[in-house]
Amino acid sequence: MSRMLDPSDAYERLKRCAERYLAQYESDETGRLMRLAVRLYLAGLPTAVIKDFVPVERSNGLMAVTVVGGKKIPHLYYLTREEAEDILSAYKGVKDLYPVGTLIRRLQALLKTFKEDCGIEGLTWSDVYNLKVMAWGMEKFKSPKYTEKRLQMVLEVLSAIK
Repeated sequence: MSRMLDPSDAYERLKRCAERYLAQYESDETGRLMRLAVRLYLAGLPTAVIKDFVPVERSNGLMAVTVVGGKKIPHLYYLTREEAEDILSAYKGVKDLYPVGTLIRRLQALLKTFKEDCGIEGLTWSDVYNLKVMAWGMEKFKSPKYTEKRLQMVLEVLSAIK
């Protein structure tokens, strides 16, 4: 068994895996959609956030986006300016292709393919978000419901990818 990664190494490994994966796609419609799906995933955001994606500059130097949860409770998620710009740029290339509901379903289907191909089917966008903020050394932004047991599972999955 390979050594257990720390959150920072695990997040970097996931990003490298995603970049290698995206390199196989052209800039056709599917490639542009896949890029957006993966960018949202790496930022630790659900694909449905794209319909209301308005990042806001925060005093801590990060951008923030509000995601309305299952019980209509808004949650604030942090991302870097680069992540926000990548997502907005990717979205600009596909926003007129489909109505927003269809676009979200296409993104979810492509994300499922990406996760299966990379061997990370069990990792949710929430896992990635919590891993990302821990990699930044900003545990205070981590979900209070994110358990050590779940983190260990995520680190084990990412330890297995190349």
